[in-house]
Amino acid sequence: MATPLTRPRPRGIERRPAFTLLEILMAVAILGSAVVIVMGNINHSITLYRVARETVTATTLAQSKLAELLSSRDSIRPSSEAGRFKEDSRFGYTVTVSDATLPGFEKDDLKGILRATVVVQWDSPHTREVRLVQLVSAEAGGRR
Repeated sequence: MATPLTRPRPRGIERRPAFTLLEILMAVAILGSAVVIVMGNINHSITLYRVARETVTATTLAQSKLAELLSSRDSIRPSSEAGRFKEDSRFGYTVTVSDATLPGFEKDDLKGILRATVVVQWDSPHTREVRLVQLVSAEAGGRR
């Protein structure tokens, strides 16, 4: 006999286990949270890849500018130069050649030694920079 709160089942129909609406909503919420987290990680990875690629490009451009400085003249003098790279106009550079100074050394100890600094800057979306510094001999562009 059926109680007042339950209906009698028709003959031939069995009760099968099923998920409740609450269980389904919880599963969808967990799945949605996981998708959001994974998408955030993918976005972060793409940003890191872009920054790494730009840093490698900036380092290569700085190395080429330093090599150009060391090989293009018979002697290097204190000077300063700035501009943008023809290869990639997103990157700007500043080349500074000055008298070398090192802690623990007197100025006379470093006579004839210059400090060549190449700074490459770019915006991505924050201003970033790569800085290369090399000590060179004032004669023959550091060549011996």
